[in-house]
Amino acid sequence: MKNGNQQENEVPLAKDITDVKLMFPSKYLRAADLRGCDVSLTISKITRRVVRGKDGSDERLYIVHFKEMQGRAEDERKVWILSAKCNADMIASMHGGNPHGWFGKRITLYPTPWRGEQLAIRVRPTVPQPSNDDMAAHREADAALAAEGE
Repeated sequence: MKNGNQQENEVPLAKDITDVKLMFPSKYLRAADLRGCDVSLTISKITRRVVRGKDGSDERLYIVHFKEMQGRAEDERKVWILSAKCNADMIASMHGGNPHGWFGKRITLYPTPWRGEQLAIRVRPTVPQPSNDDMAAHREADAALAAEGE
């Protein structure tokens, strides 16, 4: 033990813990994870899985996976539960009604108040600009096409 009661492996509360929900990690993306900001992500796939609700009941829900999460450590890789029909409808209005056509498409998520003091994740009604990685890939493809034409 160190300094009487303090454990040697204790560390101070991280400054980026700005919401009590962030103290308890989840594999699912939550409004608190957005930290009050808009976050643009690229849909890589959509799956369906059984998720146990707070009331203990099992529900089969759609899970959205994002390209930007793939390179992260497993404990930081988040997926989003697409549980609100309004979010699915918003994505469909931008990228078409067939969810298979959403793969590779970008959306912007944002936190918004819901049911009093809780926050929910919603989808912005505009298609975000390509990410820097996407723009670099397009430039490389354009350069390769130009080189072929020479």
